[in-house]
Amino acid sequence: MDNEWRLQNMKHLLNEKREPYRNVICNRLNSKNRLCLFPCGVGSRFLINYLKSMDIVPDFISDNNREKLVGDIEGIPCITVDDLWRAQKDDVTILVESLQYQEIKKGLECRGFTNIQRIYFGKEQASEWLNHNLDSFSSLYLDLLNLLGDERSKDVVDTILSSWIMNDISDNHFEQIYDKDQYFDSDIIQLSTEESFVDCGAYTGDTTDTFLEHIPEFRGSIYQFELDPDIYQSLCRNMEKYKNIINIKHFPFGTAEKEAEIELEVGNRSSHVMATGGGQNSVKGKIIALDDLLERDKITFIKMDIEGSEWDALHGARRIIQEQKPILAVCLYHKPEDLFRIPKYMKKLVPDYDIYIRHYTDMLWETVCYAVAR
Repeated sequence: MDNEWRLQNMKHLLNEKREPYRNVICNRLNSKNRLCLFPCGVGSRFLINYLKSMDIVPDFISDNNREKLVGDIEGIPCITVDDLWRAQKDDVTILVESLQYQEIKKGLECRGFTNIQRIYFGKEQASEWLNHNLDSFSSLYLDLLNLLGDERSKDVVDTILSSWIMNDISDNHFEQIYDKDQYFDSDIIQLSTEESFVDCGAYTGDTTDTFLEHIPEFRGSIYQFELDPDIYQSLCRNMEKYKNIINIKHFPFGTAEKEAEIELEVGNRSSHVMATGGGQNSVKGKIIALDDLLERDKITFIKMDIEGSEWDALHGARRIIQEQKPILAVCLYHKPEDLFRIPKYMKKLVPDYDIYIRHYTDMLWETVCYAVAR
C-alpha cells in the first residue's frame, strides 16, 4: 500500500469525533453492576489506584488460584470465583487485566459470566501525546514509514496508531499483527553461535534463556543488565545453571546516556528510574553507558526493554552501534514518542541499517524495533 494512501487513511481516522479514553472507561465501568478485578496479581494495586483516580472503586478481586485470595488488597476484598457467582451472578462486571485475556475470558464465560471487559494501559498517554502533536503528525508518520524495511512493519505502525486514535479498542484489534518469537524473529534476524549478546533489562533471565534456546551450540558471550536489586538477585540465582558452561556476566546497573546515581521506583508493575527522589518504594541505584563499560568488547546484538529509558540508553551506546553495527532489538511501547524517534535515530547512527517493527501481544505492550545491518 502506498505511504500517501496510508496517510490519508490515518487522517480520516483523526477527523472522526473522539473523546478522552478516561471517559470511555468511565462509561463502560460506571454501571449499576458490581465491579470485580481479575486476576489477583502484581498489577492489582496499580489497577485499583488507576481506577480510583477516575472515582471508580472496585467491589471485589478474584482469581482461579485460591492461594492468591488472602484478605484484601488496598481495602478491596478478595473472593473466589464460586463466591463471586453466588453473590453476584449476572450483576457483575469483570475487568480482566492480563496478557492471557482471551483464555481467561473464555473460562469466565464458561462459568456463566457475561459482562467481561478490559482496558488498554498506554492508550490514554498515547492519545494525549498524539493530540499535542497533530500539527507535525503527517511529517512524523511519513518519515517513519519511509524508514521501514517491509510492509509488515507499516501494518504494525498503522494498527498501533489507529488504536491511539479510536475511542475504544476491540478485542481482536491487534490480531493481524500479533507475532511470536519476540527479539529473535527468524524472518528478520539470523543468529550465529558466536554472538556477543547484551541484554538490557534482563529481568530474571527469561530473554537470555530464550536466546540460548535458539543457539544450542552457543560459544559467544552474554552481558546482562538489571537495575532492580531484588530482581537482580533472582537473575544471578537463575543464571547459576550456566556457570562454567558459557561466558555470562551480570551487572546490577541500568543503561543510560551517561553514568549517574539514581533512585529507582520498585514494587509495582515495573521498575523505573524516578524523575525526582523520595518515593515510598524507592531504592538507590546506578546507571551506566554501554560505551563506557563495554568499550573493549565485541558486541553483535543489543536488546533493550528498560521501562522508558531506551532513548537515553541508545545514546549511551552510540559509539558501539556506529563502529560495530550490532543487531538492535529495542522496545518502543513505553513512551509514545519512541515509536517515531527511536527508528529514526537508529537509521541516523547507521544508514546501512534495515529497520523493522513487530508487535507481540494483543495489547499496547511489547512493540519492538529491529535494526539489522545489510
